[in-house]
Amino acid sequence: MSRALNRRSPVVGLLVALLLVLVGTPVLGAPTPTASPARVEVPLPPLTGRETSPPRLVPYMYFYDSIEAYRTEIPWNSPELAWSNVDRSTPPWKPFKERGTLNSLLHAWKLKVLDEQAKGNNFYGSQMSDEDKKEMWDKLLDKFIYGVDSNERGAAFERAYADYFHLKDLGYTLGAKYPDSGFEVDAYVIGQVALEMKSGPLPKDGQPERYAGLMRQVPTLRVIHIFGQRPDSDTLDALDRLHIEYRYWPSFAIRRRHPNMPPPGSLGTPGGGTVSIPIPSGPVGPKSSSGAIPAPAGSLAASGQNVEPSASTDAIAESPSSPEDKAERDEMVTDIARDMGYEDPADAPGAAGDLGGVDFSTLELRYVSDTYRSSLGTGVQYAYKVDAKPGEKVAYGGREAAQLAADSFFTWLVLPASSFTVNLNPDEPDRIIDDRLGKTDAGRVLLEADLQMKKSVGRLIHPDTPLGKSFWGLLHGDQKCMSMRQWIVPRPAVVRESGNELYILQAPLEVKMESEYLATEGVSRGFGCEKQNAADTAYNEEIYRRRILPELEKAVNTASAYADLRRVYASRIAAEWYRQRSKTKTTAYSGLVDSGDASAWPARVPWSPQGVFARYLKSYRDGEFRVEHRTRQGNYTVTIVYVYGGVDLTNIPRKLISAAQFAREHPRLDSTVHEAAQSPILGDGDALTWFGGTSAELPITSPRSLPGSPLRTPQFWGLAGFPIVLWLALGAFMVRQRRTEVTGR
Repeated sequence: MSRALNRRSPVVGLLVALLLVLVGTPVLGAPTPTASPARVEVPLPPLTGRETSPPRLVPYMYFYDSIEAYRTEIPWNSPELAWSNVDRSTPPWKPFKERGTLNSLLHAWKLKVLDEQAKGNNFYGSQMSDEDKKEMWDKLLDKFIYGVDSNERGAAFERAYADYFHLKDLGYTLGAKYPDSGFEVDAYVIGQVALEMKSGPLPKDGQPERYAGLMRQVPTLRVIHIFGQRPDSDTLDALDRLHIEYRYWPSFAIRRRHPNMPPPGSLGTPGGGTVSIPIPSGPVGPKSSSGAIPAPAGSLAASGQNVEPSASTDAIAESPSSPEDKAERDEMVTDIARDMGYEDPADAPGAAGDLGGVDFSTLELRYVSDTYRSSLGTGVQYAYKVDAKPGEKVAYGGREAAQLAADSFFTWLVLPASSFTVNLNPDEPDRIIDDRLGKTDAGRVLLEADLQMKKSVGRLIHPDTPLGKSFWGLLHGDQKCMSMRQWIVPRPAVVRESGNELYILQAPLEVKMESEYLATEGVSRGFGCEKQNAADTAYNEEIYRRRILPELEKAVNTASAYADLRRVYASRIAAEWYRQRSKTKTTAYSGLVDSGDASAWPARVPWSPQGVFARYLKSYRDGEFRVEHRTRQGNYTVTIVYVYGGVDLTNIPRKLISAAQFAREHPRLDSTVHEAAQSPILGDGDALTWFGGTSAELPITSPRSLPGSPLRTPQFWGLAGFPIVLWLALGAFMVRQRRTEVTGR
């Protein structure tokens, strides 16, 4: 045996030496070797954000504290807003500890009230209407929630990245000013690397330039931006020009009730006034043990559904309404950053630059899926298509556009299809619109589009334009009068239906017309073209069909004046598909279909059908224009056009395309709409951006994250090193045993 062991000992020694070379460093507890022992390790995710076909990764999910629940718990007429409460509020004096508190909110409101009083707008006086008071409070609350939540989300992302990649264990300094720089860096190692972490897809304005200056000051410093949402090519190009590196770490945040908020149910109920317009009651969003949080604006979720966290829904909900709204919001963010204790508000982890590069006025619902997951129950997945707008620094109006699309989807779902028509006819004031549809924004859009169509005709045929001059020159008759009915109806929508999914690829509208004379004894008496020769009328109508009608239909399908009409029509297509699907299977909203109750989605813009009808009647009587022309005989002739009609979305014709055609013409759309549920994503040759979301019957109650790297845990090295230590111990025992035998011999 001793001779055998003697022959094997070189082999055993060689194996032990090899093992020590391969794993000896971790076993001894020393740092993981790097390319240069003097350099710190820089742990980075694999994606840069430029990948054209990135691998499908499970996003990292993390919690952040949100005060979104204030939106439903403190309406404008809540007793918490009584002046006696507001006047007692004090400026936050404990940095970081008072963020999100009721006192900090009331103090921000107090400053707003005093500022408005100086302008003559007294919230607590009688001269302001309930609508104005509600609008004033809602605007302040929007900005306050955005300011607090954006800081909380940014800080949570920084913590999540630092924890996942063990930055502190690797020797990084976290959330401190870089020496001699004057500004705070999220994580750094002096002279080697600085990490700037952004939960969204954009850096703050001016921040990359500040880092470029720091790199000139410290030539050995690497600056790397980490984005939690996929940045666009313009952003990455700008970083390249500054020699700043970047990485994309797919992730999104889950809201939970802010611990500094009062407990759920402790706030009072509305009182002290009557709201003249209904307060929309929307769905609830992700729930936590500390209470429900409202869903982001535009989420395709009704009562009983929970909205899953999504960077797409956040991007839409946080888009400013206008440049004025953005300026006021930025001021609020700055004030909150200072209240949190930041000397320089730019150092706060709050929201970065606003989303740009898209035109939210083109937003339409173009994908919907009836989903079921065993862990979360029934739900809906959806995606909005938005046209790209390169060079657009800030995209405005996303919240309003998405809210209209979502509200319209449910309006079309709950009301009967027979009610989806509107009619502007001067002799039929009692047939303007269905009473229930007349209380919704979908009804408002249809009726406004009907009125807009008359105005569009006026612009197209105005004799002072080239088209109008040509048109009038071709008409017959001395009076040159036209009286017609025009109405908008759907053309066949091009769709791809695949199991539980619907892709809306094209959603065109058509303008129909016919000559029609109003011969009743109503308000139209004395108007019309009854005295004109019938042959002249027929000829003039044909000229109109060839010259004007195509241009009018083009405007309906492309002009910004009809963007809302196209938006609600796309939702109508999706809702009709969902309605028919709900007849054959149980869906998330089976109980809503044809219920007839649209009260949960009332108009968010004050309006009345009678008000629109009155504007139409004035236009009908006075005309959009009235032009007199001198004839060769020296007489004057007056050209008049009477237009009336409607919008009819009762029927939704469809044109289905095959799977092969869909794959050939839209090869990336399937993956695009699913990725859009997590983060805004480019699609169809980067000409479009998609924003999506998902609802579910059950809420997500805890973040699902990618597992941490086992190579960075002591447990891993303990388990991995145990057999090696055991092998070495056994080898040592065998060597000692051999020596004993030799000595004994």
